[in-house]
Amino acid sequence: MLVPLSSIEDLNKQWLEEMLSCKQGCRVMITTWSVKVPEDKAGFMSEIGFVKVSFNKHTITTTEKEECLSLVVKLMPKEPSMMELVKENDAGRREVEFYKYASSEEFRIFCLKSGIPHPVPEVYWAGLRDDAITIILPDLTADGFSMVTPIEGNSIEQIMCVLRFIAVIHVAGIAHISQHGRHAADIPFDYISVFIDFIKSGLDIQIKMFEGTYTAATLSTLLLHVRDLAGVAARYPLLDTLIHGDLWTGNVMFSKGSTYASIIDWQFSRIGNPVCDIVTLLFLSAESTAYQQHLPRLLDCYWQSFDEAVKKNKVPVSISLEQLSKNVDEMLIYGYMFTTLSLNDMINNKISEARVKEMVIFMERKGYFAKFLSGK
Repeated sequence: MLVPLSSIEDLNKQWLEEMLSCKQGCRVMITTWSVKVPEDKAGFMSEIGFVKVSFNKHTITTTEKEECLSLVVKLMPKEPSMMELVKENDAGRREVEFYKYASSEEFRIFCLKSGIPHPVPEVYWAGLRDDAITIILPDLTADGFSMVTPIEGNSIEQIMCVLRFIAVIHVAGIAHISQHGRHAADIPFDYISVFIDFIKSGLDIQIKMFEGTYTAATLSTLLLHVRDLAGVAARYPLLDTLIHGDLWTGNVMFSKGSTYASIIDWQFSRIGNPVCDIVTLLFLSAESTAYQQHLPRLLDCYWQSFDEAVKKNKVPVSISLEQLSKNVDEMLIYGYMFTTLSLNDMINNKISEARVKEMVIFMERKGYFAKFLSGK
């Protein structure tokens, strides 16, 4: 019986053969295999290994010709504080449960009816125990997919691509909850307590950027209300569904030409407002003109995909584009909050200081900070 691996060093030919035999539905014999660990840390809350394997499938009557696969092995992080964060917040269980759901026939048929390719990598195997997590996924780079995270932000077209795909996942979540009463990924998550220290760190970075200005004083006031900022989503409910919870293009693999998106890294998935994903994507990943000049166009793109999935799958949803747009306007403060908590790891690496400044100036000039603070 397969068990989750504690480290990449525990991976062996026998484990791979058993895993592939389960996946292929027949006996698999591996001819060659190799594993490579990236030189740089490949995940904030996980360890990654890349596996290449060649194998033959054996049935009762025949042996099929050799096949080759490129796989990604995702494991528990080795760094003690990250390991504790994963364990305390059930991040591993949340991701394993999501991938099991995403590999279900129910989800596959839902996406097919919605008119999009499967928006999540096919899971080969997913399992966990208290101190170990193992998720086996295809290495999408072998099919020409790549991660695109320019420091000055992704293009409007790339953001629209992600919105089309996440919209279908959102509707699928609504349908699943409607049919089954709950979702397997509905696991308690005290994200407010988890986020607070990260938000404080991000606000300190912004205060230094605007040192000596009125904006710095406003940001210092926000720092006094950091718990309320962490929980701001509760002020503006819309509807509940399965959300990614950490949607930015570092968690997306794009096809060549950015026509298709495959969304990965579901440790923060939970039941919540789908607008959380929309506004997080806008501030964390989009070039600044996206929310400044093209927001109606982006929301229309999301809505078209959302509405088509609703109609083709006959999902009971009663919101309108106007209600969605209003909620996005209210929830921009959430997108700002989530970008703020991410800054310590992303500033001048995945997001430029100039883009952060544009976000802060936009939020201040449009009155979003004042509106938030007036509700204290």
